[in-house]
Amino acid sequence: MHWSLRELNCQRSAKNTLSHSTPVYLVRHFKPSVDDGLCYGQSDIPARAIHCAADAQQLQTLLKQLPAEACVFCSPLRRCVTLAADLFPKCSVNFNPLLKELNFGAWEMTPWDAIDRAQLDAWAENYLFFTPPQGESFDDLCQRVKRFVAENITRPTPAIIITHAGVIKAFLYLFGGADLAAAIGYSAPFGSVTRVAIPLVVKNTE
Repeated sequence: MHWSLRELNCQRSAKNTLSHSTPVYLVRHFKPSVDDGLCYGQSDIPARAIHCAADAQQLQTLLKQLPAEACVFCSPLRRCVTLAADLFPKCSVNFNPLLKELNFGAWEMTPWDAIDRAQLDAWAENYLFFTPPQGESFDDLCQRVKRFVAENITRPTPAIIITHAGVIKAFLYLFGGADLAAAIGYSAPFGSVTRVAIPLVVKNTE
């Protein structure tokens, strides 16, 4: 398992304001119990169980990359819930459906190489707004992430978010200073941590 910490910072300034930020640690779930090359999106498939000393050591390695005190949020899909329980067995975890993976609709649980090539090409040409049949676009996912941040990231207390690759890309696009191409091309390995800083702007009293 590859463990990594990637940091992108976003800064905002405005006249008569002080800019503070909330550090957000985006943790991608472990590899799910599914065949490689399968589009699974929001399908609720489990992750590999943590059951041996090596797995426990990997959890400890991951914990060392995370703050000791933080608000913990998690996608309600099982592959994230499992990791949250293993990392924070005694902590309160806030499960939020806004943190689910992109909904691929009719593509879900279909091998990528079995999906209509014309549809995949259309997606590649318009990644922001193309919507898989009965699914959602990356822009829809970004709107979910913006709503989550507006409702939950309101203080400078660090936040840990256990989530999915698509959600991490959306955070980088919205708050990490990445353009669309860089965000889409970003690869967060299973069990990795990506850090962003989300601005909190307050009035300057001076």
